[in-house]
Amino acid sequence: EDETRGVEVEWLGEEVTESESSEEEPDLTNGQSKEDDGDAVAELQHCLEAKTREVASLRGEVAKAQEERDEVILQLTEREEEWRRDRRQMQADLQEARRRESSLQEEAEHLQQHLELTLAEAKSAKAQVQELQRMLAAAAEAEQNGAPAP
Repeated sequence: EDETRGVEVEWLGEEVTESESSEEEPDLTNGQSKEDDGDAVAELQHCLEAKTREVASLRGEVAKAQEERDEVILQLTEREEEWRRDRRQMQADLQEARRRESSLQEEAEHLQQHLELTLAEAKSAKAQVQELQRMLAAAAEAEQNGAPAP
């Protein structure tokens, strides 16, 4: 094999000498005619054009897919922001509800204490009323019996 020209050449026989190989170009077409070369070039050119169109089409599809992806990302970002706003609002509402619950709990405890105090006062007043009723009943009985009131 001769690699001096950047091309591998397989020698077909012993009859080619070193002096002949350096003076003549080896036949790399393996017997193909110029017409066959032209047909091959045309076919390769046609293939290249078809692949170029295919690549352009694929690039268009990629661009469209990227646009769709960008739109979806934008929508997701907007939805995420909306979700975050809603979440912040719900947290604020929850804090307000907890604050109100705490305030109502304090008010309920105050009312409970006031109720207990009022009940104690009512029991005391009832006991005083009962005592006064006993005294009145005793005085009324004593008056009926002609005895002086205690």
